[in-house]
Amino acid sequence: MEFRKPEPTDKMTDHAEQHGFIYDEVGKLQNEPTVAIGDIPPTDEDSKEGDLWWDSDRMEMFIRYQDAWITTNALSARVEAGEQVQAELLARVAVGEEQQVILQNKVNALEKDEHEHEEYLTNSGNQELTQTWRIRSNDKTFMTISDDKTNIYHVADPDAATHVANRNYVDTVKESLEGAIETLQSTDILQNGQIQRLSSDKADNDHLHPYAHVDDVADKDHVHDGYASTSVVDSILRPLTWKYMGQSTPAQDLGPGEFTIATSGNQNSRDGRFKIYLNPYDSSGWPIVAATNFSHDFSDNHMISVQHTRGGGGITGKSLTYYFNVDASPNKYHRLESNWWRVANSLVVGKEFIIQIPGLLPTHGPASSSNTREVIQLDEGELPVAEEQEEQVND
Repeated sequence: MEFRKPEPTDKMTDHAEQHGFIYDEVGKLQNEPTVAIGDIPPTDEDSKEGDLWWDSDRMEMFIRYQDAWITTNALSARVEAGEQVQAELLARVAVGEEQQVILQNKVNALEKDEHEHEEYLTNSGNQELTQTWRIRSNDKTFMTISDDKTNIYHVADPDAATHVANRNYVDTVKESLEGAIETLQSTDILQNGQIQRLSSDKADNDHLHPYAHVDDVADKDHVHDGYASTSVVDSILRPLTWKYMGQSTPAQDLGPGEFTIATSGNQNSRDGRFKIYLNPYDSSGWPIVAATNFSHDFSDNHMISVQHTRGGGGITGKSLTYYFNVDASPNKYHRLESNWWRVANSLVVGKEFIIQIPGLLPTHGPASSSNTREVIQLDEGELPVAEEQEEQVND
Protein backbone atom coordinates (compact mmCIF):
# COMPACT_ATOMS: atom_id res chain seq x y z
CA MET A 1 0.00 0.00 0.00
CA GLU A 2 1.38 3.45 -0.96
CA PHE A 3 2.01 5.92 1.83
CA ARG A 4 1.18 9.51 0.87
CA LYS A 5 2.44 12.47 2.71
CA PRO A 6 -0.44 14.53 3.96
CA GLU A 7 -0.92 18.07 2.78
CA PRO A 8 -0.38 20.71 5.47
CA THR A 9 -3.59 22.02 6.88
CA ASP A 10 -4.47 24.75 9.24
CA LYS A 11 -5.00 22.16 11.95
CA MET A 12 -1.47 20.82 11.65
CA THR A 13 0.25 23.79 13.17
CA ASP A 14 2.71 22.06 15.35
CA HIS A 15 4.87 18.95 15.44
CA ALA A 16 2.70 17.10 17.95
CA GLU A 17 -0.27 16.97 15.65
CA GLN A 18 1.92 15.90 12.75
CA HIS A 19 3.45 13.03 14.74
CA GLY A 20 -0.02 11.86 15.82
CA PHE A 21 -1.20 11.70 12.25
CA ILE A 22 1.85 9.67 11.27
CA TYR A 23 1.24 7.24 14.18
CA ASP A 24 -2.35 6.65 13.07
CA GLU A 25 -1.31 6.01 9.49
CA VAL A 26 1.35 3.49 10.57
CA GLY A 27 -1.24 1.71 12.72
CA LYS A 28 -3.49 1.40 9.71
CA LEU A 29 -0.62 -0.12 7.72
CA GLN A 30 -0.04 -2.70 10.48
CA ASN A 31 -3.72 -3.76 10.37
CA GLU A 32 -3.76 -4.27 6.63
CA PRO A 33 -3.83 -7.92 5.43
CA THR A 34 -0.44 -9.49 4.79
CA VAL A 35 0.59 -12.08 2.21
CA ALA A 36 2.67 -15.08 3.31
CA ILE A 37 4.42 -17.41 0.87
CA GLY A 38 5.58 -20.96 1.66
CA ASP A 39 4.61 -24.64 1.73
CA ILE A 40 3.58 -24.40 5.41
CA PRO A 41 0.68 -22.13 6.48
CA PRO A 42 1.46 -19.32 8.93
CA THR A 43 0.79 -20.07 12.57
CA ASP A 44 -2.32 -18.85 14.35
CA GLU A 45 -0.24 -16.34 16.34
CA ASP A 46 1.15 -14.81 13.14
CA SER A 47 -2.19 -14.75 11.31
CA LYS A 48 -5.25 -12.55 11.45
CA GLU A 49 -8.59 -12.33 9.67
CA GLY A 50 -8.12 -11.49 5.97
CA ASP A 51 -4.45 -12.56 5.66
CA LEU A 52 -3.41 -14.34 2.51
CA TRP A 53 -1.17 -17.41 2.17
CA TRP A 54 0.23 -18.68 -1.10
CA ASP A 55 0.88 -22.41 -0.85
CA SER A 56 4.07 -22.77 -2.88
CA ASP A 57 3.72 -26.58 -2.89
CA ARG A 58 0.16 -26.78 -4.23
CA MET A 59 0.42 -23.42 -6.07
CA GLU A 60 -2.84 -22.30 -4.48
CA MET A 61 -4.02 -19.13 -2.64
CA PHE A 62 -5.67 -19.34 0.79
CA ILE A 63 -7.34 -16.64 2.91
CA ARG A 64 -7.62 -16.54 6.68
CA TYR A 65 -11.28 -16.77 7.70
CA GLN A 66 -12.73 -17.64 11.11
CA ASP A 67 -9.41 -18.98 12.38
CA ALA A 68 -8.95 -21.27 9.37
CA TRP A 69 -7.19 -21.15 5.97
CA ILE A 70 -9.82 -21.33 3.26
CA THR A 71 -8.89 -21.88 -0.38
CA THR A 72 -9.91 -19.21 -2.83
CA ASN A 73 -10.34 -21.88 -5.57
CA ALA A 74 -13.88 -23.43 -5.44
CA LEU A 75 -12.86 -26.55 -7.39
CA SER A 76 -9.95 -27.14 -5.10
CA ALA A 77 -12.28 -26.92 -2.09
CA ARG A 78 -14.43 -29.68 -3.51
CA VAL A 79 -11.41 -31.83 -4.22
CA GLU A 80 -10.18 -31.34 -0.70
CA ALA A 81 -13.57 -32.26 0.73
CA GLY A 82 -13.58 -35.39 -1.46
CA GLU A 83 -10.10 -36.27 -0.25
CA GLN A 84 -11.30 -36.00 3.34
CA VAL A 85 -14.28 -38.28 2.64
CA GLN A 86 -12.00 -40.68 0.83
CA ALA A 87 -9.61 -40.70 3.76
CA GLU A 88 -12.48 -41.48 6.15
CA LEU A 89 -13.71 -44.31 3.91
CA LEU A 90 -10.23 -45.77 3.64
CA ALA A 91 -9.93 -45.65 7.42
CA ARG A 92 -13.23 -47.52 7.79
CA VAL A 93 -12.18 -50.10 5.21
CA ALA A 94 -8.97 -50.64 7.13
CA VAL A 95 -10.93 -51.22 10.35
CA GLY A 96 -13.28 -53.63 8.53
CA GLU A 97 -10.34 -55.59 7.14
CA GLU A 98 -8.91 -55.90 10.64
CA GLN A 99 -12.25 -57.19 11.94
CA GLN A 100 -12.49 -59.61 9.02
CA VAL A 101 -9.08 -61.02 9.86
CA ILE A 102 -10.16 -61.49 13.49
CA LEU A 103 -13.38 -63.30 12.46
CA GLN A 104 -11.54 -65.49 9.98
CA ASN A 105 -9.10 -66.53 12.67
CA LYS A 106 -12.03 -67.52 14.91
CA VAL A 107 -13.65 -69.52 12.09
CA ASN A 108 -10.36 -71.28 11.38
CA ALA A 109 -10.07 -72.18 15.06
CA LEU A 110 -13.61 -73.67 15.07
CA GLU A 111 -13.00 -75.71 11.91
CA LYS A 112 -9.96 -77.46 13.36
CA ASP A 113 -10.49 -81.05 14.50
CA GLU A 114 -9.02 -80.16 17.87
CA HIS A 115 -9.72 -76.87 19.58
CA GLU A 116 -9.51 -75.52 23.06
CA HIS A 117 -13.24 -74.70 23.48
CA GLU A 118 -15.32 -77.86 23.80
CA GLU A 119 -18.56 -75.87 23.99
CA TYR A 120 -18.30 -75.00 20.28
CA LEU A 121 -19.99 -77.05 17.56
CA THR A 122 -18.02 -77.98 14.47
CA ASN A 123 -19.43 -78.21 10.97
CA SER A 124 -18.59 -81.89 10.60
CA GLY A 125 -17.90 -85.03 12.60
CA ASN A 126 -19.44 -86.12 15.91
CA GLN A 127 -20.93 -83.30 17.97
CA GLU A 128 -20.43 -83.30 21.72
CA LEU A 129 -21.23 -80.56 24.21
CA THR A 130 -19.57 -80.73 27.61
CA GLN A 131 -20.75 -77.39 28.95
CA THR A 132 -24.08 -76.20 30.34
CA TRP A 133 -25.96 -74.35 27.60
CA ARG A 134 -29.41 -73.10 26.64
CA ILE A 135 -31.43 -71.93 23.65
CA ARG A 136 -33.18 -68.58 24.12
CA SER A 137 -35.29 -66.28 21.98
CA ASN A 138 -37.32 -63.17 22.81
CA ASP A 139 -36.30 -63.38 26.49
CA LYS A 140 -37.61 -66.97 26.70
CA THR A 141 -35.63 -70.16 27.33
CA PHE A 142 -36.68 -73.01 25.03
CA MET A 143 -34.08 -75.69 25.81
CA THR A 144 -31.36 -76.28 28.41
CA ILE A 145 -28.85 -79.03 29.12
CA SER A 146 -27.42 -79.19 32.62
CA ASP A 147 -26.88 -81.72 35.41
CA ASP A 148 -27.15 -84.60 32.90
CA LYS A 149 -30.70 -83.55 32.02
CA THR A 150 -32.35 -82.02 28.95
CA ASN A 151 -35.19 -79.58 29.63
CA ILE A 152 -37.57 -78.32 26.93
CA TYR A 153 -39.90 -75.39 27.56
CA HIS A 154 -42.80 -73.62 25.78
CA VAL A 155 -43.72 -76.73 23.74
CA ALA A 156 -46.80 -76.35 21.54
CA ASP A 157 -49.63 -78.88 21.62
CA PRO A 158 -48.86 -81.73 19.19
CA ASP A 159 -50.80 -81.95 15.94
CA ALA A 160 -48.86 -84.80 14.30
CA ALA A 161 -47.69 -88.26 15.37
CA THR A 162 -44.03 -87.18 15.33
CA HIS A 163 -44.53 -84.10 17.57
CA VAL A 164 -43.55 -84.09 21.22
CA ALA A 165 -46.33 -83.55 23.77
CA ASN A 166 -46.18 -81.00 26.57
CA ARG A 167 -47.22 -81.78 30.13
CA ASN A 168 -50.47 -79.83 29.93
CA TYR A 169 -51.52 -81.85 26.88
CA VAL A 170 -50.58 -85.15 28.55
CA ASP A 171 -52.42 -84.21 31.76
CA THR A 172 -55.51 -83.29 29.73
CA VAL A 173 -55.46 -86.61 27.86
CA LYS A 174 -54.79 -88.47 31.12
CA GLU A 175 -57.78 -86.85 32.82
CA SER A 176 -59.95 -87.71 29.82
CA LEU A 177 -58.83 -91.35 29.88
CA GLU A 178 -59.26 -91.63 33.63
CA GLY A 179 -62.78 -90.23 33.29
CA ALA A 180 -63.59 -92.73 30.54
CA ILE A 181 -62.22 -95.62 32.63
CA GLU A 182 -64.21 -94.50 35.64
CA THR A 183 -67.34 -94.34 33.51
CA LEU A 184 -66.73 -97.84 32.16
CA GLN A 185 -66.10 -99.21 35.64
CA SER A 186 -69.34 -97.75 36.94
CA THR A 187 -71.48 -98.68 33.94
CA ASP A 188 -73.11 -101.99 33.16
CA ILE A 189 -71.45 -103.91 30.32
CA LEU A 190 -73.50 -104.18 27.13
CA GLN A 191 -73.62 -107.65 25.65
CA ASN A 192 -75.70 -108.49 22.56
CA GLY A 193 -77.95 -105.46 23.06
CA GLN A 194 -78.85 -106.44 26.64
CA ILE A 195 -77.55 -104.99 29.92
CA GLN A 196 -75.87 -107.61 32.07
CA ARG A 197 -74.33 -106.53 35.37
CA LEU A 198 -71.18 -108.41 36.33
CA SER A 199 -71.91 -108.97 39.98
CA SER A 200 -71.27 -112.06 42.04
CA ASP A 201 -73.77 -113.98 44.03
CA LYS A 202 -70.99 -115.08 46.41
CA ALA A 203 -68.71 -112.07 47.14
CA ASP A 204 -68.62 -108.28 46.65
CA ASN A 205 -65.19 -108.29 44.98
CA ASP A 206 -66.00 -110.95 42.42
CA HIS A 207 -64.86 -110.43 38.84
CA LEU A 208 -65.00 -112.35 35.60
CA HIS A 209 -62.23 -112.64 33.00
CA PRO A 210 -63.79 -112.02 29.54
CA TYR A 211 -61.81 -114.89 27.98
CA ALA A 212 -62.54 -117.42 30.72
CA HIS A 213 -63.30 -121.01 29.68
CA VAL A 214 -65.59 -122.90 31.96
CA ASP A 215 -63.66 -126.13 31.44
CA ASP A 216 -60.29 -124.47 32.27
CA VAL A 217 -60.89 -124.82 36.03
CA ALA A 218 -62.00 -127.64 38.27
CA ASP A 219 -64.80 -125.66 39.89
CA LYS A 220 -67.05 -124.13 37.23
CA ASP A 221 -68.31 -121.56 39.76
CA HIS A 222 -64.71 -120.32 40.44
CA VAL A 223 -63.30 -118.43 37.46
CA HIS A 224 -59.85 -116.73 37.56
CA ASP A 225 -59.83 -115.84 41.26
CA GLY A 226 -63.34 -114.37 41.06
CA TYR A 227 -66.76 -115.87 41.60
CA ALA A 228 -69.55 -116.11 39.09
CA SER A 229 -72.39 -118.51 38.55
CA THR A 230 -72.21 -120.96 35.66
CA SER A 231 -75.14 -119.23 33.95
CA VAL A 232 -73.33 -115.89 33.99
CA VAL A 233 -70.17 -117.41 32.53
CA ASP A 234 -72.05 -119.21 29.79
CA SER A 235 -74.00 -116.08 28.81
CA ILE A 236 -70.97 -113.84 28.22
CA LEU A 237 -70.04 -113.41 24.56
CA ARG A 238 -66.34 -113.50 23.79
CA PRO A 239 -64.08 -113.76 20.74
CA LEU A 240 -63.96 -117.40 19.70
CA THR A 241 -60.51 -118.93 19.76
CA TRP A 242 -58.79 -121.30 17.32
CA LYS A 243 -56.72 -124.25 18.45
CA TYR A 244 -53.27 -124.52 16.87
CA MET A 245 -52.65 -128.08 15.60
CA GLY A 246 -49.02 -127.65 14.50
CA GLN A 247 -47.49 -127.43 11.03
CA SER A 248 -47.40 -131.22 10.65
CA THR A 249 -51.22 -131.39 10.56
CA PRO A 250 -52.59 -131.33 6.97
CA ALA A 251 -55.12 -128.60 6.30
CA GLN A 252 -57.78 -131.13 5.21
CA ASP A 253 -57.52 -132.88 8.60
CA LEU A 254 -58.44 -129.78 10.62
CA GLY A 255 -61.64 -129.88 12.64
CA PRO A 256 -64.00 -127.02 13.58
CA GLY A 257 -62.14 -124.29 15.46
CA GLU A 258 -58.71 -125.66 14.47
CA PHE A 259 -55.95 -124.09 12.38
CA THR A 260 -52.37 -124.55 11.24
CA ILE A 261 -49.85 -122.35 9.47
CA ALA A 262 -47.09 -122.52 6.87
CA THR A 263 -44.30 -120.04 6.12
CA SER A 264 -41.84 -119.62 3.26
CA GLY A 265 -39.13 -117.12 2.39
CA ASN A 266 -37.78 -114.45 4.71
CA GLN A 267 -39.68 -112.52 7.31
CA ASN A 268 -40.47 -108.86 6.65
CA SER A 269 -40.15 -109.23 2.88
CA ARG A 270 -42.48 -108.96 -0.08
CA ASP A 271 -41.61 -112.45 -1.36
CA GLY A 272 -41.94 -114.18 2.01
CA ARG A 273 -45.26 -115.93 2.67
CA PHE A 274 -47.25 -116.55 5.86
CA LYS A 275 -50.28 -118.82 5.28
CA ILE A 276 -53.09 -119.58 7.73
CA TYR A 277 -55.16 -122.74 7.13
CA LEU A 278 -58.60 -122.84 8.82
CA ASN A 279 -61.40 -125.30 9.06
CA PRO A 280 -64.47 -123.65 7.45
CA TYR A 281 -66.26 -123.77 10.85
CA ASP A 282 -65.34 -121.92 14.04
CA SER A 283 -65.35 -123.50 17.49
CA SER A 284 -69.07 -122.85 17.91
CA GLY A 285 -69.79 -124.95 14.80
CA TRP A 286 -70.87 -122.04 12.59
CA PRO A 287 -69.35 -121.40 9.15
CA ILE A 288 -67.41 -118.12 8.95
CA VAL A 289 -68.21 -117.51 5.24
CA ALA A 290 -70.57 -118.83 2.60
CA ALA A 291 -70.09 -122.48 1.67
CA THR A 292 -69.11 -121.80 -1.97
CA ASN A 293 -65.60 -122.00 -3.34
CA PHE A 294 -64.29 -118.47 -4.03
CA SER A 295 -61.32 -116.15 -3.44
CA HIS A 296 -60.60 -112.45 -2.89
CA ASP A 297 -57.49 -110.38 -3.59
CA PHE A 298 -56.76 -108.09 -0.60
CA SER A 299 -53.18 -107.21 -1.59
CA ASP A 300 -51.65 -104.99 1.14
CA ASN A 301 -55.09 -103.71 2.22
CA HIS A 302 -54.91 -104.65 5.90
CA MET A 303 -53.05 -106.55 8.59
CA ILE A 304 -53.80 -110.07 9.80
CA SER A 305 -52.49 -111.62 13.00
CA VAL A 306 -52.51 -114.67 15.23
CA GLN A 307 -52.50 -113.52 18.87
CA HIS A 308 -52.39 -115.08 22.30
CA THR A 309 -55.72 -114.97 24.12
CA ARG A 310 -54.31 -112.98 27.04
CA GLY A 311 -52.48 -110.41 24.95
CA GLY A 312 -49.02 -110.28 23.46
CA GLY A 313 -48.20 -110.55 19.79
CA GLY A 314 -47.93 -113.79 17.91
CA ILE A 315 -47.51 -113.58 14.13
CA THR A 316 -48.54 -110.66 11.90
CA GLY A 317 -48.57 -110.12 8.15
CA LYS A 318 -50.07 -107.97 5.36
CA SER A 319 -53.00 -109.42 3.46
CA LEU A 320 -52.59 -110.90 -0.03
CA THR A 321 -55.18 -113.40 -1.33
CA TYR A 322 -57.79 -115.42 0.61
CA TYR A 323 -59.05 -118.75 -0.76
CA PHE A 324 -62.29 -120.06 0.79
CA ASN A 325 -63.66 -123.62 0.87
CA VAL A 326 -60.75 -125.19 -0.96
CA ASP A 327 -61.81 -128.70 -2.04
CA ALA A 328 -60.01 -131.44 -0.09
CA SER A 329 -60.73 -134.72 1.64
CA PRO A 330 -61.95 -135.37 4.25
CA ASN A 331 -62.53 -131.64 4.98
CA LYS A 332 -62.49 -128.44 3.00
CA TYR A 333 -60.38 -125.58 4.35
CA HIS A 334 -59.69 -121.86 3.99
CA ARG A 335 -56.20 -120.62 3.04
CA LEU A 336 -55.30 -117.01 3.94
CA GLU A 337 -52.04 -115.82 2.41
CA SER A 338 -49.98 -112.78 3.49
CA ASN A 339 -46.49 -111.35 3.18
CA TRP A 340 -44.25 -109.00 5.20
CA TRP A 341 -44.79 -111.38 8.11
CA ARG A 342 -43.11 -111.10 11.50
CA VAL A 343 -43.01 -113.37 14.56
CA ALA A 344 -43.28 -111.78 18.00
CA ASN A 345 -44.05 -114.96 19.96
CA SER A 346 -44.04 -118.52 18.67
CA LEU A 347 -47.21 -120.63 18.56
CA VAL A 348 -47.60 -123.58 20.93
CA VAL A 349 -49.27 -126.74 19.63
CA GLY A 350 -52.54 -127.45 21.44
CA LYS A 351 -52.98 -123.89 22.71
CA GLU A 352 -55.81 -121.60 21.62
CA PHE A 353 -55.28 -118.29 19.84
CA ILE A 354 -57.37 -115.42 18.51
CA ILE A 355 -57.08 -114.84 14.76
CA GLN A 356 -57.59 -111.20 13.73
CA ILE A 357 -58.73 -110.59 10.13
CA PRO A 358 -60.78 -107.41 9.48
CA GLY A 359 -64.31 -108.22 8.34
CA LEU A 360 -63.87 -111.95 8.95
CA LEU A 361 -62.44 -112.86 12.36
CA PRO A 362 -62.79 -113.07 15.25
CA THR A 363 -66.31 -114.45 15.50
CA HIS A 364 -68.05 -114.29 18.87
CA GLY A 365 -70.02 -116.72 20.96
CA PRO A 366 -70.77 -117.81 24.56
CA ALA A 367 -67.84 -118.85 26.72
CA SER A 368 -68.95 -122.50 26.71
CA SER A 369 -69.12 -122.64 22.92
CA SER A 370 -65.43 -123.52 22.69
CA ASN A 371 -66.42 -127.09 23.57
CA THR A 372 -68.98 -127.24 20.77
CA ARG A 373 -67.88 -129.32 17.82
CA GLU A 374 -71.23 -130.00 16.20
CA VAL A 375 -71.23 -128.58 12.67
CA ILE A 376 -74.32 -126.51 11.81
CA GLN A 377 -75.26 -126.94 8.16
CA LEU A 378 -76.91 -123.98 6.43
CA ASP A 379 -78.44 -123.78 3.00
CA GLU A 380 -76.96 -121.17 0.70
CA GLY A 381 -78.63 -117.78 1.26
CA GLU A 382 -80.53 -118.95 4.35
CA LEU A 383 -80.18 -117.08 7.65
CA PRO A 384 -79.43 -119.05 10.84
CA VAL A 385 -82.41 -119.27 13.18
CA ALA A 386 -81.74 -118.84 16.91
CA GLU A 387 -83.94 -120.39 19.54
CA GLU A 388 -85.28 -117.05 20.71
CA GLN A 389 -86.20 -115.89 17.21
CA GLU A 390 -89.76 -116.20 16.00
CA GLU A 391 -90.65 -117.04 12.43
CA GLN A 392 -91.41 -113.95 10.39
CA VAL A 393 -94.32 -113.97 7.98
CA ASN A 394 -94.08 -111.76 4.95
CA ASP A 395 -97.28 -110.16 3.70
